[in-house]
Amino acid sequence: MLSNKWGAVQICKGLSYIHSKDYLHRDISLLNIFVKHYDDVDVVKIGDFGLVKIPESSMTSLQSELKGSLNDPDLVNVGFGNYEIRHETFALTRLCYFILTGKTNIERQKDGAIKRFWDKGTNPDKSRRFNSVDELLKAVQSITDENK
Repeated sequence: MLSNKWGAVQICKGLSYIHSKDYLHRDISLLNIFVKHYDDVDVVKIGDFGLVKIPESSMTSLQSELKGSLNDPDLVNVGFGNYEIRHETFALTRLCYFILTGKTNIERQKDGAIKRFWDKGTNPDKSRRFNSVDELLKAVQSITDENK
């Protein structure tokens, strides 16, 4: 069965691949992550690319409405057209936190490493957040390695 560490790592790797193609998903949420079990292999899939941002494309609407239950609430102020990688890592931090802990609320989190992960990924100051999915992936791996 799917382990928390494995699931979070696979999602990060999938989004890293998407970002390597210069796409931003813009709708990271629990409902857009799918796990399928084939024989003895679990496969994680990322779905719903309806809001994907392709900067050079004239087909991508930069004025799309705000969606994604895990998105940075500051997007309401800055506008969805200004969505960037640190908004993506904000949502991914929240998703990974849920996968690793089974919780959405950080208030009672006692584990210092997980709390630091949350604080960095959701920092109100975007310059202090994870600047890439690869940076966030390293943090996920260190959290889960510490907590074995």
